[in-house]
Formats: sequence, structure tokens, C-alpha cells
Amino acid sequence: MFIGWDWSTEPHDVTVMDDAGKRIDRWELAHTEEGFAKTLARLGSAASRQICP
Repeated sequence: MFIGWDWSTEPHDVTVMDDAGKRIDRWELAHTEEGFAKTLARLGSAASRQICP
């Protein structure tokens, strides 16, 4: 799994790709504590789906 995080703008963009390069998720997050918490939870969920399909 690969993760791209565009840090240069607000809101920030996050893209998650599988090992074959297929985009499996993409979203914007606000530069707030809540935005980061939601993103970390979403990334954790994506990781668990990749590890335990």
C-alpha cells in the first residue's frame, strides 16, 4: 500500500494506492485536530483491509 499526502495546500489531499498502483481511496482533510484524527483512522482502516483481506 502506498500513501500520497499533499501537504502544500489547505485542505490537504490524501491518496491511497494498492501495490499494483490502483487508487483505492482519496479524500481531503482539514488542517485541524479533527481532520488529522479522522485521516489517521481512515488510514488505519485501509491498512487493516490490505493486511487482512
